[in-house]
Amino acid sequence: MRYLVITTLLSAYVYAETISGTIKDRKTGEPLPYANIVIQDTAIGTASDINGYYIIPSMGSGTYILKVMMIGYAISDNII
Repeated sequence: MRYLVITTLLSAYVYAETISGTIKDRKTGEPLPYANIVIQDTAIGTASDINGYYIIPSMGSGTYILKVMMIGYAISDNII
């Protein structure tokens, strides 16, 4: 089973936080386009772009579970 590497950056704004990062193949380091990224237990999510980059804007401060899914890869759960 292949695994994902997730680079996540948190950017704080006045009353909101933005979650962004890059999804990469753990073995090759290649960016993975079109991976699905969702915040667990919410309807908030996005897909990575052609370079594996994603952004989820306007999240309130707190702790979230970021779930990353892509066909052919194990699901990755990350506490952020």
